[in-house]
Amino acid sequence: MPASRRTIFYWVVLYCYIFFAWNYYHLVTQFPGWVDEIVFKPFVELAPILFVVFFIEKEGWKSLGFRGIYLKRDVLLGVVIAIVLIAGRLIVKNMVTGAVEINPHHLTFVDFFLFGVTSGVVGFLEETMFRGYFFQRLWWISKNELLANIVTSCMFTLSHVPFVVFILHYSMVDLFFYVMQIIVMGMVFAFVFARTRSVVPSMTAHSIWKFSNV
Repeated sequence: MPASRRTIFYWVVLYCYIFFAWNYYHLVTQFPGWVDEIVFKPFVELAPILFVVFFIEKEGWKSLGFRGIYLKRDVLLGVVIAIVLIAGRLIVKNMVTGAVEINPHHLTFVDFFLFGVTSGVVGFLEETMFRGYFFQRLWWISKNELLANIVTSCMFTLSHVPFVVFILHYSMVDLFFYVMQIIVMGMVFAFVFARTRSVVPSMTAHSIWKFSNV
């Protein structure tokens, strides 16, 4: 099998596996969210991708966007992107609901610490998978950045929908705004990845954005 066909074959198989395995996991388990994300998600989602990258493609971390050449620049860029995304979300939320609450569930310091660690892990895992692997591989194969961006941003969004529908029971209005913000976030992250060839900016922004959900 030619290299390009082999790559797209594993690309499709990995996404289908991750989509069904992770959503099925949520349906049959009742662990706290931080346990799901920190303990089980690396094994269920990231491990298969790393196996393909390291043992089948014979590539390394650099092929997933871990370059570290301009680390400070990339981290700062991620912080700026996160601030812009969070500000946009707060403006929209204020327009829709008329109010923005800070810590509405009265979380403790321990809660914030666990969520902070969880956010960092999720940012690392999801950006490695969706920007470092899925977006970059499709870009390589298709030679079309916009196509790869749109397709993988939709994949990124779709992977989150079953959880918010069947577990969190979002209303149609909440689901609409959630889908819109996830698609925008995915497209921005892929665009930045294509410019920097580094997963660090999107990883940083993703982690901060997720933590801001508190």
